[in-house]
Amino acid sequence: MHLHERKKYMINKISKVLLTLFITVVSLSGIAYAVDSEKVVENTTAFLETLNVQNKFTGAMLIAKDGVPIFTKAYGLANRSFNVPNQIDTKFNLASINKMFTSVAILQLVEAGKISLNDKIIKYIPDYTNQKAANEVTIHQLLTHTSGLGEPRMEEFNRISKDLLRKVEDYLPLFSNESLSFKPGSKYSYSTSGYMVLGLIIEKVSGQSYFDYVKEHIYQPAGMVNTDAYENDYVVPNLAIGYTALSARPGEVKNNLFMHLVKGGPAGGAYSTVEDLLRFSNALLSNKLLEKTYQHGNYRKSRC
Repeated sequence: MHLHERKKYMINKISKVLLTLFITVVSLSGIAYAVDSEKVVENTTAFLETLNVQNKFTGAMLIAKDGVPIFTKAYGLANRSFNVPNQIDTKFNLASINKMFTSVAILQLVEAGKISLNDKIIKYIPDYTNQKAANEVTIHQLLTHTSGLGEPRMEEFNRISKDLLRKVEDYLPLFSNESLSFKPGSKYSYSTSGYMVLGLIIEKVSGQSYFDYVKEHIYQPAGMVNTDAYENDYVVPNLAIGYTALSARPGEVKNNLFMHLVKGGPAGGAYSTVEDLLRFSNALLSNKLLEKTYQHGNYRKSRC
């Protein structure tokens, strides 16, 4: 397996683990009557303690019931060079998990009547390089990874300076002239590029940068005070550094700063805390961010 393929595999694997933990927190609120909270805490902490001892997990955990934390704990080091421990308010890179913020932003614009899920890319990005894709791919297909847009060209991504990738539009040359992998809507294939296009649509429709939009319409209403696409070359308090054994010397790890973007975007790379993720969950479930109709997969039946 090539290095960039291994990186992609690990990022996806980590994202799925983190997302599973987050969904578990949310699910406790929805099925609290059937859940033994003490048992959940006991089993989860035992599992993470084992991983921590084996040096397979560092991070923070929050378990909530009915939207209220019932257990929190941090494990391991946020910075191994200086032995800085993780805290509950440590900011961790979310990898692809912050695609959910982009999804919410798009549905907010649908809810406001500013876009339709059936709209094509061409309506909002008329100068998109691949005109065939622009005329065929819908917003709904971008959201559901059924667009046929693939992944950014990793050879090009690895070659250029990450310092050049700070705005959403900066990513377009990495994929916008690529042919579609399949007929839009015909099958599922995970697409980072699709969410970059969604971010650009958010900018075109709202008149704001993607980063300003999600801050004003998602983070602030939800009370998420420690979430943003922080720039890694600036000083950010309580920001964890990630580590990997990939391509490291045997028995050692390397920080992953040079694998990361300098600044995250619509497809991933933002930072948050477990407390802020709970705030996001609570805001979403209490309809602060979206009407209930848009939370349960029924939006295709609504005014889209």
